[in-house]
Order: sequence, then structure tokens, then C-alpha cells
Amino acid sequence: MNNEIFFGKIIVNALDSWVNSFGDEAIIRSIVEHTAYLHGKWSEDLKARKEKALEAEAKDTGYKLSFVALSKLLTKDDVAEMVREIRAMHPLMDGPFELSSSTTTLAELLDLTQTEAVMLECSARLYDGIDYDIYRTLQKIHEMEKLRDKVEFTMQVFEASREDAQSAHDGFLVKSGLVTDSRGPSGFWNLNSDIAPAFTMKDMTSDKIEAVLFPASISTSLTVEDYPHVETEIARTHNAIEEALSSKSTGMNIMLWGEPGTGKSELALAMAKKFGWNMKIVGDISPIDTSEKSRGARLASLKLATKLLARDDRAVILFDEMEDLFKTDNNAAFSKAFINRIIETSPVPIIWTTNSLYALGNAVLRRMVFNINLEVPGTEHRAGMWRKYSEQYGLEIDEKTITGLADTYDIAPALIHNAAKVARSALGQEGARDSDAIAEIVASLDRLVNYGLKRSFQKPTYDDTTDYDPSCSNTDRNLDDFTARLLKARPHFSLLLFGPSGTGKSEYGKYLAFKLGRKVLYKKASDLLDKFVGGTEEKIAEAFAEAKKAGKVLLIDEGDTFLRNRERAERSWEVSQVNQMLTEMEQHDHPFIMTTNLKDDLDSAAMRRFTFKLHFDYMTSDMADRLFTRMWKKQAPKALSKLSMLTPGDFANVRRQAEVLDVTEASELYEMLVEEVKQKPNGQSPIGF
Repeated sequence: MNNEIFFGKIIVNALDSWVNSFGDEAIIRSIVEHTAYLHGKWSEDLKARKEKALEAEAKDTGYKLSFVALSKLLTKDDVAEMVREIRAMHPLMDGPFELSSSTTTLAELLDLTQTEAVMLECSARLYDGIDYDIYRTLQKIHEMEKLRDKVEFTMQVFEASREDAQSAHDGFLVKSGLVTDSRGPSGFWNLNSDIAPAFTMKDMTSDKIEAVLFPASISTSLTVEDYPHVETEIARTHNAIEEALSSKSTGMNIMLWGEPGTGKSELALAMAKKFGWNMKIVGDISPIDTSEKSRGARLASLKLATKLLARDDRAVILFDEMEDLFKTDNNAAFSKAFINRIIETSPVPIIWTTNSLYALGNAVLRRMVFNINLEVPGTEHRAGMWRKYSEQYGLEIDEKTITGLADTYDIAPALIHNAAKVARSALGQEGARDSDAIAEIVASLDRLVNYGLKRSFQKPTYDDTTDYDPSCSNTDRNLDDFTARLLKARPHFSLLLFGPSGTGKSEYGKYLAFKLGRKVLYKKASDLLDKFVGGTEEKIAEAFAEAKKAGKVLLIDEGDTFLRNRERAERSWEVSQVNQMLTEMEQHDHPFIMTTNLKDDLDSAAMRRFTFKLHFDYMTSDMADRLFTRMWKKQAPKALSKLSMLTPGDFANVRRQAEVLDVTEASELYEMLVEEVKQKPNGQSPIGF
């Protein structure tokens, strides 16, 4: 049935429904004027009658009018006769509405009623585009529709019983959002423009429908084994979904939540592959329509999916970024109650992902049967991801750099993958062997996602060949003896290392961790600070949790940032950060070390929570002589003993300078140490000079 006959049938049914009411008069006359393609005689006859009526009116009144009452042009009998003649001229109008094969296929899959199928066919034809005369006529019918009861009008133009017309308005087709109530002049129902391409394909089959509705637009090379940090949760999710599939129970909803890039969607796909689920991704882009889907379109796709996949006993739905459902969308008329009903009644298990629990609300959260919180994985797991993606992209990163990247950057798997990919393309084949260049690229990406905050890349410092010498640190305890006693004791302590910059506080913390046989989770203050309120507290909690889970020594440098005296705090978040740090320290049952240059600024409650407090001071002359000889294999100049305020950090700086300038003479090395001391606040020249 071509468009002329299909829409002609609607037009004739609308004409046949005329009850000679005044409100319909202008509309009916306009409809008749635009039916020339159906019955040219009546269109021409109406024009002739109108001219005669206008002339007669002018004779009687002396005025030429532009409007003549329809009763003077056409009677109800005239319209009825015109309808009979049109139907006689077009016999196909006496049969049922003809449906395309695509509509028929979709109607069968969705169990649509005949009236719903006709509504869908009408919407699809309107979406495809129609002849201008038909369009103009339908505009007038739409105006007539506004004057009638919508259900009654559907009965008339689509030849439906009242029961069928009512169920069509209340049924799946409308509730799913597949068709929406028209707001434009074209009339009736509009096919949802976001998903229309799926329903205007020629010779649509169920396979084609599924390919468009549920595109395989997300893929992953990850496996379930790449998520050891949530192994227990994965097993429980597997059991819950398998039970729902076998018992065909409704309302099985699993939520995967966490920060962007933590691998939520990838985990869902990995589980589907591992456990043999037929996973369909709902509401994503398709090969036919790559535009971003609106809230209404995504809900429509979800509702369609629950209907289409109900017969598949291995089907599982993945709905990514579900927080989009709760954003304002002027084109969607779905309430939260409607979404909740979908969640409760879905016959197909649904895995939802979200970056924000706060966007969902309690009503949604309590309908989730189970959930997995995907956090940024711990250091060991991050190192494993670096190895995996380095191999995938042909990067030759040495193990020390991998360990350093994992320790320094607590980033999600997606960013690790992106960094490896960028490094391979940016550095080329030769550069892919340059571990330092790869580390620079990672540092750049990390700074970008942290809003410009720069974190310094740290390679592991201590191994079996460590050059740290505790005897060169001037503390109020004998470090060799203190370290030995800690090794024999139960390794559960907190340690505050305080004193001037460069005196070896952080270096001793790393050395102690090495002696304890543990790796260090090293955090500078800048690693934990966040620009958003509450973000710093969250990062503090995550650092303690990661150290505990990985069995590492948590070492926080410049810790006074988070433990300053609350009595001097000017903003509420300053107090909040201190409270968070104190709470974590109280509950932490693994070694914890903090360094500070500003011990006097610390909150009194913080001081009580440290098991040990070690003061690091400037080196003695004996220490300076010993370190000079040890570092440069040369006898220290006698004048070195007169140089005050020296620290191991000064020696480390001078060593770097000497390597750049190729300095080897003891006297020159000494002068460089003198300059380091002069740069300090209150720095002095050597005594006697």
C-alpha cells in the first residue's frame, strides 16, 4: 500500500467521522480542498460552490465576503457521498491498513496489538517523508484531532474498537517511548527520532533489529582475572544472575559504581564472556545512528530490550552510565516512578553502571539486588595493568619504572591503557624502549586529569644495593638500634619524623619500609589535595585503604598540611581534613609514617596518635665527613667540619650538580656545599672564613 492509499484511508475515515459540528466546518472544507489526489472532482466542485456562494452573499448584502458557512457549500450527505465515491475509486481502502515487513516483524517481536502496529506504521511513514498535499491534509486532520477525545479519534481514523484504541494509548508502544505524542503539525504520533533509523530499515529482521538496538559498541581486552581486587564480588554477582536466569525471576539488578575509568563496563563485558551470557548493550550508538542518545531514547531502548530479550534464557542487559536517566530532558516525559517500575519488573537481568550514586536517589539504590564498588586498584594491580598494556602496545618499560609508575600514580585502568596507547603512537618504535620518556607522557596525562596538579614521578629508591646510611642522619635516637628493634616488634606503629628540610626524613621512611620487607605507598601532600570540597578527605581515606589492602607502609610527606591545629582553622573544610586524617590514623593497623618540617603547627590530638616521634636535625661534623668520603671516595676537606646546617639533602643536590658539571675535585665539591648552605634561611658562611 503506497502512501497515497495509506494516508488516503486515514483522510477518508476522518471525513466519515464528521458530525456536522461548527468547530469542524473550516477543517472539513480544508480537507476536501486538499483531496484532489484522491478525488479531483470533489475538490474542484467545492471551489465552484464556494465562488457561487460568495457571489450570492455579495448580491444579498452588497459585500464580498471571504468566508461562507460550510452548510451552504456541503452537507453531511455531500461528504458521505464523496467518501463513498473515493472508496469506490480506491478499492484497497476497504481492506485493512497495509503494514511494511519491518513493522510486521517488530510488532510480532513486541507483541503489539493491530492498532499499535498501524500507529507504528503511520509514524514510520511520516518519518520517511510524504507528499506535500498529503502533509497539508494531515495538518488539518491534526487540528480536528485536538477537538475530539484522543481515544475516540483513534477509533475513527485507525478503525479500532474502543478497547483497542484505549490499550494502544496505554500500551507498550507509547509507554516505551517508541512513538511519542505529536507536538508538530504533521499529526498523530511521531516516531522517536533517536531510534527511528532502526525502524525504517528495509526488510527488517529480528537479527537486524537487535544489531541496531544493541550494538557491540564497547569492547575490552580485559578478563575477569584482571579484577582480583573484587574477586569475591564477581563470584556473588555470577551466582545472583545465574539464579535469576534459571528461575526466570524478575527485578535482578546489579550496580557497578565508582570513578570514571575504573573499568565498570569492561568488567561487565568480561563477566559476560567468562560466564557465557548473551550481553546486550542498551542505549548506545549504533552503526546506523552515531548520535548521542537522549534520555527518552535510552529509556525506550531499555524498555524494548526487556521485551525483546525476555525469551532469551542467557540474555543480560548492560545499561551504561545510568545517571543520564535522571538528567533533565525536555523531550522525555518519563517519571522516576516509571523508571523504578522498569527496574522492578524487568524479566531480564540488568547490570547498571554509574559514576555518581548521588544522581540516582535512594529509591533506585534500594532496588539494586547487589553492587560492586570499583575503586582505583591498588599498586600491585596497577603494576600488573602496566605490564599487560606495555606488552599489548609493544612498550619496553623496565620493571623499576613500572613499579614507580604504579606507586606514583593512583590512576584507573582506563588511564593506564590510554597512557600506553599514547606512548606507543607518540614515541614511535624507538621511543617505545625509552622508559623515562614513557614516564614523562604518563606524568603529563596525570597532570591533565588532575586539573593541572603535578605529581613527581618516583622510581623505587631502595633495594638490596641501597646507598642510604642511617649513621649519616642526626636524630634523637640511634637509628640502627631503633630500626633493629622495630624489626623484632609487631609491625603496627605510627611514626612522626620531623625536622628541617633535607635531613633525611623521607629517605629513612623508605629505608625502614625496605628493612621491614614491605613496599612503600608514598604520597606527597599534593597527591592528596583535591580542588573539590570533600575530595581531599576521600583521597586520604583511599590512601589508607590501599596501603592496608596491599600491606604497604604508607608514607605521607609534608603531612602537616592535613594535621594543622584546628583551633587556628579559618574554614570548615580545614577542620574536616584534620578529622579525617585523625580517624584514619586511629583505625589503621599497618605501619604509617609521616614527615613534617613544621612540628609546632600540628594539632595536639595528632601528636598523641603517633607511637614514635623522631627529631631529625642538621648533620654533625663527623657525619658530614663520613658522607663526603662515602659519596665521592675522597678525603673530606678539613674546612667541612666548620660548615653548619648541612643535611644529607645538600650532599644529594651537590652530587647531581657535580655530575652535570663534571666536578671531581674535593675543594670544588666543598665550595658547592658552602653555596647550598648559604641559600638557606639564616644560612651562614663557615666559621673562620
